[in-house]
Amino acid sequence: MSINKQHSSNKSLESNKSLSDELNFDPHKDPEIPFSVRFRDNIPVANNHNAQQNEHDNVTPAAPNPIRFLRPLVEWIYPQGNNECFLEEVTTQNNSRTFTIDPSQTTVIPIIEGEIVPTRRCFIKIFSFRVFDDNFLFKTNPSILIVALIITLTAGLAGGLLYSSNKEFSLFSKDQTHSISPSEIPTFAPTFDARTMNITESLLSFTGAIILEADSPQNRALTWILYEDGMNLSHESSNLVQRYTLMVLYFSMSGDHWINKDGYGTDRHECDWYGTRCIRKEAVARIQLENNNLVGKLPQEIGFLSQLREISFRFNRISGSIPTTIGLLKYLQINMLDENNLSGTIPEEIGNCPSLTRLLVRVNRLSGTIPSSLGSLRSLGHLSLRGNQLSGTIPSSFSELKLLHILSLNKNKLTGTIPAELGMCQFFELLNLEENKLNGSVPSSLGNLEFLKILKLSNNILSGTIPKEFGMLSNLDILHMKNNHLTGTIPGFIGSPSELKELILSNNMISGTIPFTLGRFDNLNKLQLHENMLTGEVNEKICELRMLSMTTDCLGTEPEISCTCCTGCY
Repeated sequence: MSINKQHSSNKSLESNKSLSDELNFDPHKDPEIPFSVRFRDNIPVANNHNAQQNEHDNVTPAAPNPIRFLRPLVEWIYPQGNNECFLEEVTTQNNSRTFTIDPSQTTVIPIIEGEIVPTRRCFIKIFSFRVFDDNFLFKTNPSILIVALIITLTAGLAGGLLYSSNKEFSLFSKDQTHSISPSEIPTFAPTFDARTMNITESLLSFTGAIILEADSPQNRALTWILYEDGMNLSHESSNLVQRYTLMVLYFSMSGDHWINKDGYGTDRHECDWYGTRCIRKEAVARIQLENNNLVGKLPQEIGFLSQLREISFRFNRISGSIPTTIGLLKYLQINMLDENNLSGTIPEEIGNCPSLTRLLVRVNRLSGTIPSSLGSLRSLGHLSLRGNQLSGTIPSSFSELKLLHILSLNKNKLTGTIPAELGMCQFFELLNLEENKLNGSVPSSLGNLEFLKILKLSNNILSGTIPKEFGMLSNLDILHMKNNHLTGTIPGFIGSPSELKELILSNNMISGTIPFTLGRFDNLNKLQLHENMLTGEVNEKICELRMLSMTTDCLGTEPEISCTCCTGCY
């Protein structure tokens, strides 16, 4: 045995891609079969390839096998990239084998009786079927491979002729058929009618290659459009994309199990399907499928409903992430996805919806930070992200939300301080930041929120005093600040005496006495001041309010607080 180490010039296998396509071979989808074969002219190029080098090395080339002139030559095509076969050193104990170099590779390739055999542990793939592992049968007995190739080629020729004359080939369904023309063997090249090709190409540009994956929601929706939909749309139909999108939505979220699925998958116009509302029965403007047993992932195609004003998928079991294509909906005003199983992050792209007025994604499993791009939603009035796993700080860009009147970020993992810029959102009616890990002092700028009715800051790590500016909150109904590290005294006036209903300051380090001025708050029905450092007695005027709940540190024989009307003592 001798080895010819002829280094080739890294030739580009321009035919590899087309060859792989012809044989339906995709190395990414079928990594266990990392190369294909093709058939060429009956020329014994393997021996000729190294004839000059063999002569130079005084090596007698292997005698040509006469059988090779009666069958086609096998050319091994290796994939590019990371999907490579495992290398294996080839050894031999006789001189009947010589070694040469594949002209397009630098891998040493053995020749057995003039036949090129790869040195890698791979499978030979013919017409998409695995035939042999080169590490076993045909390496020791190449005649087996020869017989297999002859049988396969003969069957391919006969099958191609039969299909071209008498049979038809179907790709998408059993009803739609297309003829085959065997222009090249063993390649089959089915042709499709213009409608099928045009619709497929049109939707492919929107949805991507996933539309060609068998059993994907996109592929099922395409098949329905092509072969089952009685509307018989063309690629120029104005409602093609939205009809397709609604069916992708249906297939993506287990539409067969919806509580109400009226109209979906029928010949009726999609504007008459359950949960949809349209503009002049043309463009879908609303999709309302609340509490309808939606199970699955929200598809990216939702962003292709360009006229969409409202998405309401509340109280379902939608999983996965919020698609970034949501940012394409320039007219979207209401996006309600609360109480689902959504995960991942809030996409930055949602800041590209300038018309958005309500964004409700509460009670999900969203993580990551709150994108600062939400500050560009100048029309936003209601933002609720409570009950998620959001971290990081509250974006100072929220100061740009001049129309924001409800902000609920409670029950997350937010850190940092409360931005003083929130005091610039002059229309705030509810600000709920409870149950986070916010620290620092309470910004006095919140006292500028003249329309504020509910302020909840409990269960954080806030320190400092209660700002005296809170006395200017004339519309304040509820103030919750329990379970923090607040110090100082209780201001004599908090909000308006005619409005305040709940004042909860328990479990802090507030000192001093309970101000008698609280007796002027006629509507006060909850006053919880226990677990602080307060002393003295509860004023008689306060007891006359007959509150539903009033708690202080009045427990024991020598309590810090003397209270005759408390409903609970600690």
